Amino acid sequence: MRLSLALIGLIALLTASPVLAASGPVDVFLIAGQSNALGEGDSTQAPTVTNGDVFQYFNNVLTTGNDPVGGAHTGSAWPAFGNVYYTLNNRRVVLVPFAFASTAQQASADAGFGNWAAGGTLLTDSMIELDRAMNALTSAGYTPAFKGVLWSQGETDSEALNSNKAGVTAQGYEDALKAMLAAYRAHYGATMPFYLFKTGTQVGASDAGYHAIREAQEDVGQSDPYTYVVFRNAYDFWWRTLMSNAIHYTQTGYNEMGTQGAANVSFYRAHNVGPKPPAAFPGSGTYATVTNVTLASALSSSILYTLDGSIPTCTVGTHYTAPIAIPAGAPTILQAVGCRLGLASPVANYSYNYTVSFPNQPQASPTPGTYRLGVTATLSSPNATSIHWAWMGAAVPISCAGGYVYSGPITLTASHDSFTAIACTGPYASSIGTFGYTVTK
Repeated sequence: MRLSLALIGLIALLTASPVLAASGPVDVFLIAGQSNALGEGDSTQAPTVTNGDVFQYFNNVLTTGNDPVGGAHTGSAWPAFGNVYYTLNNRRVVLVPFAFASTAQQASADAGFGNWAAGGTLLTDSMIELDRAMNALTSAGYTPAFKGVLWSQGETDSEALNSNKAGVTAQGYEDALKAMLAAYRAHYGATMPFYLFKTGTQVGASDAGYHAIREAQEDVGQSDPYTYVVFRNAYDFWWRTLMSNAIHYTQTGYNEMGTQGAANVSFYRAHNVGPKPPAAFPGSGTYATVTNVTLASALSSSILYTLDGSIPTCTVGTHYTAPIAIPAGAPTILQAVGCRLGLASPVANYSYNYTVSFPNQPQASPTPGTYRLGVTATLSSPNATSIHWAWMGAAVPISCAGGYVYSGPITLTASHDSFTAIACTGPYASSIGTFGYTVTK
């Protein structure tokens, strides 16, 4: 006699673990994508979940949600996710892992490990696995509610872009991601939430392909009302030494991914019509020239941002009104929130760096102050090839293409006693210095 899949799952549930004695409502998430969704960390550094609150359903068995989750080799983001989600929502959670290393989004990027294109076997099998879990949980006396897909993927497509693999484009990735979403929603409903953990970058490789995939992911998050980018920090992991190898994160990175992801998923669960975290165009990256960043936030009436490391809120920060010039110097962290009716979105984080060394702002000697007639001011900037200056109030703002080219001491008088200056190295400019003097007889 053949047993149904639901009955097989029920038998496994009832015999697997003492955590199954309870029943009642549980929130269910499908985990999908490639190896960083699978987990390549260190389970000894992962948090331990509370027995009875966080589960995983894998190979027809329901067990606690401790690592390894699913087919992970060791540590993953998901115990941290489960703990935070339960704490914030007071809802037990069941994780259904279905992620596979090296899988692609576009069929054209498939390197032989499978892809998530609409109509493909991975997508179809993930829905079969989720349906099996939902049926088994129902048969065991639980009341499961499917809360969405937790998606971490993009490295394979990024590398395919870097290698100019035939048929692989950033637009093709975006189109394939949208087609996959349409297939999921045809099965689970038009408002099924999709939670996107943006891809990072490969250590030692060109960021061009990874950057293009992140931009495509951000585009989908902004254009689709039920897709939410819940984690953007993986780009920083190379800089913050949170990579265990070229592709995979350390357990500290996975724990951060799970913790922040769960906090943002919980926000959207409570505020499903709230503002979305601002998207930045261009996004995180290393650039050769001065970068002006445009922000956009769906369902927001305003955006506030910071560049000094402080956390913006709907009352703290600079109101976004025009593209933001990212300053020269050390890597800059742009943080922003979208606001509407006093409700703030989760904070979005973006990192920017430059491949060039910008000149230092000019320094003046003597320092601005009150001096007798005849005083002269000298300017210096050690790493600049030229300095431009202009009297205060000049009709044309000072720039590397305007003003006077500094060639020697500037004679100050009562009528020309204050000026601005900028240091230049080729097309790269320092911030503008303002030097105010008072000249007396």
